[in-house]
Amino acid sequence: TREAESRMCPFFHAEVAEERSPRAKANAIRAIVDGRLAAHELASGEMQRLSKLCFNCKQCQIECPTGVDIPHLMLEAKAQYVAALGAGQTHGRAAVLFASFLTNQVKDHALAALTLEKAQAEDKTNPILALELASLRVGVLAQPEKAEEALTPALDHPDLSAEENARAHSLLGMVRIFQKKLPEAEAEFKKATQLAPNSGTVKGFYGGYLLKRREYAAAESAFSEAWKQHPENLANIEGLINAMVGTGNILTATKVFKDAESKLPASGA
Repeated sequence: TREAESRMCPFFHAEVAEERSPRAKANAIRAIVDGRLAAHELASGEMQRLSKLCFNCKQCQIECPTGVDIPHLMLEAKAQYVAALGAGQTHGRAAVLFASFLTNQVKDHALAALTLEKAQAEDKTNPILALELASLRVGVLAQPEKAEEALTPALDHPDLSAEENARAHSLLGMVRIFQKKLPEAEAEFKKATQLAPNSGTVKGFYGGYLLKRREYAAAESAFSEAWKQHPENLANIEGLINAMVGTGNILTATKVFKDAESKLPASGA
């Protein structure tokens, strides 16, 4: 309807055209999610033109019977368009950002991995795609063999920073833990530590390895440093608490738990 008293999209109210309707925007996002459009299309000029027909008034979200947040999706499209073009690697960067959206907002880790996998098939030498896909495969989906396969293009890649290369070796270390190859895992963590000795990300990975070996004191030290750098990372908090419990440091573990709970009330930490 275009009745004056009706709540509706102002763009569609001004001019009746399908591309101006909330339905068109929702269909475009749905086409990416179900694979009819490639993930990098989120950073395309066409999607950018569509997203400009939304200024986040949220009238469509209020009226939508299922509460689909189309304005948020359009903001995401705008952000990814800018980020992709700014990075100079439109397809790969857009896929990484869209996968992040699927992981953090939609909570669909399998679809996020599939998005990255399709992008990697088109760009087999992109080390960032390899890193992000491997991270999902080993850290969330518990698929070590697929993670190792995805990670291969990233290992010691010249375009990666020292910390990114360290992350690649840490991920391979996690793969080796899954495979119960602890000596090989330790070698990878040592490489990672040599590449980025002060990285909280690397220390968090290494702390997980040390917990597997029940080296609780060393794990506590690693997780403590990781937590200082990344206090929002629940894995670091959980690892630190487990390490403290392992060393018998129950009172401090309880204090850390309460501190984390107060800072991250919705996390269930």
